[in-house]
Amino acid sequence: EWADFKGTAPWVRTADANAHFVIGFTESDLRDSVEINLSTYFIKDSSWVINSVNSPYLLNHELRHFDLAEVYARKYRKYLSDWDGNNAILFSLYADYGRKINKMDSAETRYDKETNHSLNHSAQEKWNREIDSLLEAYSAYDKPVFRIPLHHSGNRKKY
Repeated sequence: EWADFKGTAPWVRTADANAHFVIGFTESDLRDSVEINLSTYFIKDSSWVINSVNSPYLLNHELRHFDLAEVYARKYRKYLSDWDGNNAILFSLYADYGRKINKMDSAETRYDKETNHSLNHSAQEKWNREIDSLLEAYSAYDKPVFRIPLHHSGNRKKY
């Protein structure tokens, strides 16, 4: 909700609001597995809105930025869950590579460009449907904390 946007708008800005978020990643070696915490966080103190334009429509646009970040977090969780190795060090290299290939910056830029920062209503509706579809497609990877076994097994349970 708009009350969560507690940051101060910069003097020079190109938008009426900004939702700031991060995708946090930690891994813990547990001998026979690696525990992953891959979470999407909304940063209230860095998110801001110009109060005169805080409409529900604009809030939807900003929340979709967060949803898009969650889509990429889920894609990354899927990528990590596909690991079938037996070494925590190699897993860390695999995870690092995944971070490099699983960049969301281009999608975020495309989202704002195509929706013209929410001003293009038909493009916004298209993106709303696309983001909802992607969240559903990756719903099996919605849990931020999970374990990856460190062994070779053709029958290991995924995610």
